[in-house]
Amino acid sequence: MIEFGTYNNQTDLEATIRIFKEVGWVDGKQAEKGVKIFIRGQQALVARINGECESFAGSMAGTIRYLA
Repeated sequence: MIEFGTYNNQTDLEATIRIFKEVGWVDGKQAEKGVKIFIRGQQALVARINGECESFAGSMAGTIRYLA
Protein backbone atom coordinates (compact mmCIF):
# COMPACT_ATOMS: atom_id res chain seq x y z
CA MET A 1 0.00 0.00 0.00
CA ILE A 2 1.30 3.47 -0.88
CA GLU A 3 1.16 6.15 1.80
CA PHE A 4 2.05 9.81 1.20
CA GLY A 5 3.22 12.01 4.04
CA THR A 6 5.64 14.53 5.45
CA TYR A 7 9.30 13.55 5.67
CA ASN A 8 10.25 12.29 9.15
CA ASN A 9 13.97 12.43 9.88
CA GLN A 10 13.77 9.64 12.46
CA THR A 11 12.02 7.12 10.24
CA ASP A 12 12.88 8.19 6.67
CA LEU A 13 16.55 9.26 6.77
CA GLU A 14 18.24 5.93 6.01
CA ALA A 15 15.82 5.12 3.20
CA THR A 16 16.28 8.61 1.75
CA ILE A 17 20.07 8.17 1.73
CA ARG A 18 19.52 4.83 -0.03
CA ILE A 19 17.34 6.53 -2.66
CA PHE A 20 19.97 9.23 -3.26
CA LYS A 21 22.60 6.50 -3.72
CA GLU A 22 20.39 4.47 -6.08
CA VAL A 23 19.88 7.42 -8.42
CA GLY A 24 23.58 8.32 -8.33
CA TRP A 25 23.30 11.63 -6.49
CA VAL A 26 25.66 10.55 -3.67
CA ASP A 27 28.23 7.90 -2.86
CA GLY A 28 30.33 7.23 0.22
CA LYS A 29 30.15 8.34 3.84
CA GLN A 30 31.12 11.99 3.19
CA ALA A 31 28.22 12.33 0.79
CA GLU A 32 25.85 10.88 3.38
CA LYS A 33 26.81 13.72 5.72
CA GLY A 34 26.00 16.15 2.92
CA VAL A 35 22.58 14.55 2.39
CA LYS A 36 21.78 15.00 6.07
CA ILE A 37 22.63 18.71 5.84
CA PHE A 38 20.79 19.10 2.52
CA ILE A 39 17.61 17.49 3.87
CA ARG A 40 17.65 19.54 7.06
CA GLY A 41 17.05 22.78 5.12
CA GLN A 42 13.98 21.52 3.27
CA GLN A 43 10.31 20.89 3.54
CA ALA A 44 9.77 17.45 2.07
CA LEU A 45 7.14 14.91 1.21
CA VAL A 46 7.71 11.19 0.85
CA ALA A 47 5.88 8.20 -0.55
CA ARG A 48 6.10 5.05 1.53
CA ILE A 49 5.41 1.54 0.31
CA ASN A 50 4.69 -0.89 3.13
CA GLY A 51 6.06 1.71 5.57
CA GLU A 52 9.40 2.14 3.75
CA CYS A 53 10.26 5.48 2.16
CA GLU A 54 10.58 4.96 -1.61
CA SER A 55 10.28 8.51 -2.94
CA PHE A 56 11.48 11.89 -1.68
CA ALA A 57 10.36 15.32 -2.93
CA GLY A 58 11.94 18.31 -1.23
CA SER A 59 11.67 22.04 -1.64
CA MET A 60 13.47 25.02 -0.19
CA ALA A 61 13.26 28.76 -0.53
CA GLY A 62 15.53 30.34 -3.08
CA THR A 63 16.02 33.07 -5.63
CA ILE A 64 16.73 32.68 -9.32
CA ARG A 65 18.86 35.44 -10.78
CA TYR A 66 19.53 36.04 -14.42
CA LEU A 67 23.06 37.21 -15.13
CA ALA A 68 23.55 38.54 -18.64
